[in-house]
Amino acid sequence: MEQFARNLLLHSLDNELAPADRQRLDEALHTSEALQQEQTELLQMREWVAALRPEKDASFADRVMSQLPTRQESGFWADIVSLSPRVAAACAIVILAFLLSIYSQENKIDSDVIIGVEDITTDDAFTLESERKNRRNQKNVLPFDAPKQQ
Repeated sequence: MEQFARNLLLHSLDNELAPADRQRLDEALHTSEALQQEQTELLQMREWVAALRPEKDASFADRVMSQLPTRQESGFWADIVSLSPRVAAACAIVILAFLLSIYSQENKIDSDVIIGVEDITTDDAFTLESERKNRRNQKNVLPFDAPKQQ
């Protein structure tokens, strides 16, 4: 019976009870101090939880946006620098070292030298492309005769 009264108590906190159930709950509350104490604790907890709800503040979004730093520049390099200036500086040093090593070997900085195709002619490029296509076609060839599907 005590578990039934406890269930009625919990149900009464959120819902309206039928008159017969309300009468049973009232009788149980009159006879059980433990149930009265539990009801008091639950009602107090309900008040505490209700007090935890923050008040709605219409200017909250404006205050947050005003605290965010404004970016003057946009673009690839600005994004990289804004993410981590130290990483951007290290990348710039690596790129500069790479370009200096190319210049010291070739005594010039040209886009063909940078990407490594300064000695390739048009015929060489065509030959390389043909070989690449042949290799790709050979990968599709099976080493045995596969049955044909019909």
